[in-house]
Amino acid sequence: MDESKPQNTPMITRQVKVRNNKNIEKAEKLGKPEIPYREAIGSLMYLANVTRPDIAFAVNLLARKQSNPTIEDWIDVKRIMRYLRGSSDLGITYRGVTENLEIFTDASFRDNADSSSTSGMVARLFGDSVMWRSHK
Repeated sequence: MDESKPQNTPMITRQVKVRNNKNIEKAEKLGKPEIPYREAIGSLMYLANVTRPDIAFAVNLLARKQSNPTIEDWIDVKRIMRYLRGSSDLGITYRGVTENLEIFTDASFRDNADSSSTSGMVARLFGDSVMWRSHK
């Protein structure tokens, strides 16, 4: 992926994906053992948890498909890698502008196909986000 074209975002929205794939009736299964889908997801999960929270949603979405990935899922994994290539010079700056600890929470009720809910939280220390968590 060293010579790949960088991307501006780690993933595209579902609406754009559906519009682009109108003519595809059934997604082709990956099926090839030489494609390291699980290994790529594991590496991306490490990055999302340690240094790159900006890819966390996209990686978690693709991680749900590890047992039966499609070619489209592999293309999405490569898009995240191309995004990382194009954003390797970005970083997080901690400013420390306040002396507070703030915690924000939110939840959506039964927003998933299996009628389960999604919740999330962000902790800010001295005005900077230091932890976030999402749960389905």
